[in-house]
Amino acid sequence: MTRETVLPPEPVEPVAELDLRAAGRRPGGIGALYDRIAFETRAPYARWIGELGAAVDDRLDWWLESAATRNPVFSGLYHQVVSLLLLRALIDAGHCPRAIRVDTAAMAALAHGELTDRTVRVTGPSAFKWLDGRARSLLSPLRSIWRLTREWRAARGAATRAPLPADAILVDTFAIPGYVERDRYYPGLLEQAGAARDRLRFVPQFFNMTPAQIRESAGQLGADRYLVKEAWLGWQDLAWCFGHLFRLHRALPARATFRGLELAGLVREDVHRRLGFRCAVRGLMNYRFARALHEAGARPSLVVDWFENHPMDRGWNAGFNRWFDSVPRAGYTGFYPAGMSYRPTEGERRAGILPPRFLLIGEGFCADMGEFLADCPWSPAPAFRYPEWSAARETCKNDADGTDRILVAMPYYEAMCVAVLESVARIQALRPDWYFVIKAHPATPLARFPEATTVLAGNAEESGDALSAWLPRCAAMITGAQASTILESAALGVPAVIIHVPGSTAEVSIPSVMPPALVQVCTDGDGATTALDAMLDPSQPASARMAMARDFRERCFTAVNPDTVAAMLAA
Repeated sequence: MTRETVLPPEPVEPVAELDLRAAGRRPGGIGALYDRIAFETRAPYARWIGELGAAVDDRLDWWLESAATRNPVFSGLYHQVVSLLLLRALIDAGHCPRAIRVDTAAMAALAHGELTDRTVRVTGPSAFKWLDGRARSLLSPLRSIWRLTREWRAARGAATRAPLPADAILVDTFAIPGYVERDRYYPGLLEQAGAARDRLRFVPQFFNMTPAQIRESAGQLGADRYLVKEAWLGWQDLAWCFGHLFRLHRALPARATFRGLELAGLVREDVHRRLGFRCAVRGLMNYRFARALHEAGARPSLVVDWFENHPMDRGWNAGFNRWFDSVPRAGYTGFYPAGMSYRPTEGERRAGILPPRFLLIGEGFCADMGEFLADCPWSPAPAFRYPEWSAARETCKNDADGTDRILVAMPYYEAMCVAVLESVARIQALRPDWYFVIKAHPATPLARFPEATTVLAGNAEESGDALSAWLPRCAAMITGAQASTILESAALGVPAVIIHVPGSTAEVSIPSVMPPALVQVCTDGDGATTALDAMLDPSQPASARMAMARDFRERCFTAVNPDTVAAMLAA
């Protein structure tokens, strides 16, 4: 096995202890080196995952697993691969740490294998933590089976299975609390559909709902507008989907070599954590739903998946690709494909889990969508979720000229929230003349963070108003990595700073068409203050930013009107 060498681009200060845990801190040059390796590993890693899928005959069970999704939220595999390459780079540069901390037993064994100095201490999970993890991995699927069965019974018992129009248009969507009869994902589609309106059938995925809420919602959804998939699935379908738990061992690769590292044990360990079991089963239910429609003789004229490249999408596309291969099929990406897991790959296309074409809300996102799929087939589609930018481009404006208000749009993940709040506290100390408006993420209240108390004690306030209400009234915005709010700020010409912690597992993803004058990535409050001073330099006319914003809107948000909707729904 060939061992590839990884050399740092510049000297890195040695560290006594290297923390390779997912939640660990990798400060200074170590964090910067981690980021560089992570960026350079993206494309080879995507190809490698595809090779693993091909080695197991492209089994659907493998492609629905967390490791195969390349999503770092559900799988630690990518972080572990980058961490091992980071360790190798330090060893090759003569900076081997004296102690290493890792999350798992397989990771500890691989770290030991990289070492030539056997006096280095490698610390893995404690015996208690290992046992607790094993117990959770065994019990988690059972809890998921119980929950999914209850959800299926609730939806099936309340829904009506009605005949489909001969030329129905099936549109995958989500039903979540507050957005059952009100459309959150395709607002305006029905109103602009024209003659195709009566053929539209939304296929909801009930999400974040109790069985009682699902029962009530399924009863509300009329068969003339909605197609509840659970009504088409029987006990035998559900049992087959749950069989994923037992079939998976046949879908795991025997060998998994990446850059001279044999990672089969790491892959098995990641899969056996069962973090993605529920999502995998939902993907298999979508697969069986397509089969049930085929057996019932349904003949839709178009099938549209709300595409995020999650297991649910993969199961949906695998099913409709198999049983409706002569029907036009597309994946609608109604947002910016921010993380690498959202972007399709050649291996996924070979596996038959992608739609034949993609509907993007703007040509400006085409290059990013095709990062791992050079000939990614795409067509423009209405930006349903951004009508205020796509329908009235010339009226979008920033009303904040001359103000000192800075909007802080808090991210979802707690570690990022802490980094943002710490940075804001530092900016307050450096620039007491600035006033901060803190907008918490709905899933992450500020009360969780002691750092918020420090920030709010200064020149700041928390606001419960909508983000869209504050953005035009603020001179700039601060947010965390993986925040979609940078699309909104750029569309309005509001400069934004993204706080990123070097060496963290959170991806910093900025559209390739985003003007640098409208967004900067900083690692702390000092850097953020410098960036904001430059971006808000009064000698730079606001008209220049607004021109950039107008160009960004035109390239990234297709208008919502009868013509663009008709083009999207054309077979």
